[in-house]
Amino acid sequence: MVAYSGDLADRLQDERVASVLFLGAVGDQPRAQYQEAYNRANQRVDQAKGPYSDQRRAIADLPRSFEARLKDVDDGLADLPGTRSQVLNGKFKGDEARKSYDALINDLLAIRDSAIQLAGDNDLSDRMRAAAAVARQKEYLAQRRVVVHEALTQGTLTQNLRQQFTKSETGGEQALESFKAVANQADSEYFDQTVSGPDRREADNYTSFVRGNISGDMKKPPFTRDQWDGAMVANAKLMRTVETRLDGAVVRHADELRSDTQRQVFLETGLLLSMLLLAILFAYLVARSMARSLRDLRQGNFSVFIA
Repeated sequence: MVAYSGDLADRLQDERVASVLFLGAVGDQPRAQYQEAYNRANQRVDQAKGPYSDQRRAIADLPRSFEARLKDVDDGLADLPGTRSQVLNGKFKGDEARKSYDALINDLLAIRDSAIQLAGDNDLSDRMRAAAAVARQKEYLAQRRVVVHEALTQGTLTQNLRQQFTKSETGGEQALESFKAVANQADSEYFDQTVSGPDRREADNYTSFVRGNISGDMKKPPFTRDQWDGAMVANAKLMRTVETRLDGAVVRHADELRSDTQRQVFLETGLLLSMLLLAILFAYLVARSMARSLRDLRQGNFSVFIA
């Protein structure tokens, strides 16, 4: 279920930024273009929602806190059509739409935290924490993507937007530190090798400009809106690749643990059955021996009586 929630969160991150771009568009042609992009994002989310919902219905007997977390996600998904309607009708401002998506995405990411509590194995827990840290880092990147789009729309990096930008950078750094603290060497090296290259460098260059933009003027940055978005999307895909790999490793490890547990149960059950059969056989042999002894005793008494 964690893997399905990760896929759904990934699609919702794209829908969130699409809503901000549509609400900030000026002119008929740009609005039509961004509306089409928003509708496509809606469709991708709905496609990911199906597998998640199927898995959600198949899970039962969870701790109360976990069920409460899933209920929050259920409510957020139920409210999603209303959010979309308000975006398309222009009743939401950009920051209002963003906050609406933030809540649902954070609830989906929190599923990972709840699932870790049920792991029951230290190695499995560490792998799940590593995947959760990458998912959080990717969400901070997605938030930074939205913040800069809002700054480009307003033409300035306001104090509020700067604070959000800094918060997203700090959160991403902390998430990376958390990942490095629990990831095994192979997963850590895979992250370093994957989240690198020209896509990472381009994203870092653009981010450095925004970070060092003391005046906050965003009317003529050294990149276009499409270049910024393309760099963020490419970097997010690199992180998503790592996240997907880690989720796959978690599923395989959990399957191995379940198989080991089943084999242990079968062995213990077989041992108990063997002991039971031996006890029955022993009781049978004892009873048979006693029956023979009694028969011999009766025959001996009968012979004495005859004599």
